[in-house]
Amino acid sequence: MIKKLIGHIFFSCKHATELVEKKQFVKLSLLEKVRFKGHMLICSACRSYEKQSALMEKMFHRINNSSIPEQEIPKMNDTAKTRILEILKEES
Repeated sequence: MIKKLIGHIFFSCKHATELVEKKQFVKLSLLEKVRFKGHMLICSACRSYEKQSALMEKMFHRINNSSIPEQEIPKMNDTAKTRILEILKEES
C-alpha cells in the first residue's frame, strides 16, 4: 500500500531519467516538475545522471558547432555499438 502510494507521488528512476532528456527540448508540466524535483531530492544516482547528460549535451553542441574535421572526431567501434544495442533490448 505504502509502496504504491510512493509510486504515485514520486517517479521511478527510469521515468526520471526520461524527463532529464525531455526537459531539454520541451517544458515539463507543473505536476511533472514537482514529481521530478521530489525524485531528484532523494536519488543521488539520477542527480548524477542529470549532470552527465548536461555535460554530454554540451560536448555534442561543441562538436556540432566546431570546425573539427570529421575524421578527427572519435568514433565508436562496431563492437561497442552492438553491445549497447543488446543492453537496450534486454532492458525493454
